Amino acid sequence: MISVNIVRKYTKSLSDISVKNGKEKLHIENMKYVLEVFNNSENLRRCLNSSKITKTVKINILQDIFLDRIDKIILNFLIVLIKNERIYLLQKIYDDFENIIYKKINKIKMSIISEDKLSSDAIFRIEEKYKNMYNADEIVTDLSIDKSLIGGVKIVLGDKVIDDSIKYKLTKLQKILGGL
Repeated sequence: MISVNIVRKYTKSLSDISVKNGKEKLHIENMKYVLEVFNNSENLRRCLNSSKITKTVKINILQDIFLDRIDKIILNFLIVLIKNERIYLLQKIYDDFENIIYKKINKIKMSIISEDKLSSDAIFRIEEKYKNMYNADEIVTDLSIDKSLIGGVKIVLGDKVIDDSIKYKLTKLQKILGGL
């Protein structure tokens, strides 16, 4: 099991230096880009996680790929992860980093899951409701479809889930009626 404390240590260091340099948004974008490259290249993931490849070679590979594409702070952070054999934690560090930075810049990440495609007006109303509820400056919304919901929506804000789907309501009703 991955220690939350290890992830938190790296996340705190990265968020502190990002805030200190006023590069929070840039660093989120850079980390997204790095993860996209990692996720799209199985060979790169294998190489960076391999115990048979030296840290020096791994660092050179990172520099070849990212030197002029990401901020030097993020590249140096990746190098620290390689040196400490923690590159496998990158996704978890990013997730934690994004949450911390979003809180600092008053931004909310929200998922809207619906049974069918929502109109732009419906999406706007949902975003505005939660933007006002959480007094946020901005909302980043991820939309997805789940046909099993039957109708209604499910909203995910961090670790909070607001389930207003028909499926959820039917399940609740079934539990109540089953208890009679």
